[in-house]
Amino acid sequence: MSEVGNDDFLVAVKKELNDCLDAISNSHAAFIATVDGHLLVDKNRSNLDLEPLCPMSGSLIGISIALSAQLNNGQLEEALIRTNDTVMAAIRINDENNSLLLGIVSSKKVNLGTLVLKGRECADRIKDIIEEPA
Repeated sequence: MSEVGNDDFLVAVKKELNDCLDAISNSHAAFIATVDGHLLVDKNRSNLDLEPLCPMSGSLIGISIALSAQLNNGQLEEALIRTNDTVMAAIRINDENNSLLLGIVSSKKVNLGTLVLKGRECADRIKDIIEEPA
């Protein structure tokens, strides 16, 4: 796994988050957090307070994993929360320890298919960066 303190590593991850937001119209913020709720890195275009979202996103992933297991429909990839004006996606990065998630916050005007597709692509690229030999 790459060193978190490595400047090149952080630059590469932040670039992926920025590119992800660029690819998803009406998106406001993207972040990487641990499933136990620690914010690691973010790209925030709307001054959202992302810290409180991280532990709740981890819980959402945990609950969604349990629900998907009950449905016997394979491994959970993402969970979506929709309110009257906001959508948040919590997407598993599927890293070696299954300990990381990608969160994306957008307006309700977002195209959900684009959000899921571009979010999954971003999570996969971040996984590749994280799992690169140091």
